[in-house]
Formats: sequence, structure tokens, C-alpha cells
Amino acid sequence: MVIPDPEGLTWTAWASTVAGFNPTYSQVLHPQMGWHAFARRLAIITPQAPRDGLYKTWQEWAAALKLVLGS
Repeated sequence: MVIPDPEGLTWTAWASTVAGFNPTYSQVLHPQMGWHAFARRLAIITPQAPRDGLYKTWQEWAAALKLVLGS
């Protein structure tokens, strides 16, 4: 599973990478979604994903996601 480090990336670039490199996600996640919607939809597909409500920024959430799911 490809989950990039969010440092230095925009939301769109980060979300495009996640959706583009993970076929499971590409059909239900879109980089134009807001990060909360993206995170909630991802949590439905992948229950071990961190919940968005625990983080103030998308970068904090994305870093936690990388720790849990990233390679």
C-alpha cells in the first residue's frame, strides 16, 4: 500500500497519490474531496485507518495513516 509522507505535499498531490497508487481506493476516493470526507470514506474501506476527528489537520491525520497502513 502506498501512503506518502504528507510533508511538503499539498492535499491534492497527497490524495492523488493515495488514490492513484492503490487500486482498492481509486474507485471511491477522489483528490478533490475534502480531507474529512476522504478520511471517513477511507475508514469505511479500511477499518484500521485512523479517524479524522482525532486530528486538527490533514497532515497530522495523513502521518498517522502512514504509520498504520504505509509501506
